[in-house]
Amino acid sequence: MPYGSNTTINALTYIAYREKIQFPGLTIKEGIPPSKRYLNTLIYGAKECNLDSEWIEYLKNQKVATMPLIKLSNEELKKIKEKIYTPQDLKLKNLPLDQAFNEKGELIRPIISSICGLVFMCNPNQGFAIGARAWIKQILGRDMTVFYARRCLRNEGVSLYETEQDILLADRDCLDYVIANACNLLRQSRIEGEGVFLLGRTTNFHLWKDYL
Repeated sequence: MPYGSNTTINALTYIAYREKIQFPGLTIKEGIPPSKRYLNTLIYGAKECNLDSEWIEYLKNQKVATMPLIKLSNEELKKIKEKIYTPQDLKLKNLPLDQAFNEKGELIRPIISSICGLVFMCNPNQGFAIGARAWIKQILGRDMTVFYARRCLRNEGVSLYETEQDILLADRDCLDYVIANACNLLRQSRIEGEGVFLLGRTTNFHLWKDYL
């Protein structure tokens, strides 16, 4: 039923759901709830359009999805600290972009990048990297912390994150999002043959230290 109308219409509803993702108290059949940031965007839009206060309160009371985070053990932290990379090291350990891809545009050589101070080597068999030339160009030999933070835009649709310090000073949701992405890579690095390997850390390890 459209807003402000008593006439029903046929409509499509998008429901996000993935079998591998589980949330406490929710079943797959119910779908995945929105992230806190996405829900805040809906609330912001409802206020912007002067929707009923009852509807805005309804939105505020919706469940939100949270990404489970991994806590690193002392052994893992010690191993990470054994090798320290500088931004220059990251760049030097990567081939030129035209040598990393074949004639079909598929990634054929490993690439190195980092998130929140954790350095990763991603092999070609890692699904997200294959064929993603434009995406790889942005992260090749770089720190992806701000790159990921920019994907987590504020409600106004404007990215305010230019440095890692911006992220530390911003809301916790954004840092949770970025750390969760790094945690996903950590999970994959623990599965043999997945193609993501944790190599060490960069000089910006303070992000992880402060977070943990």
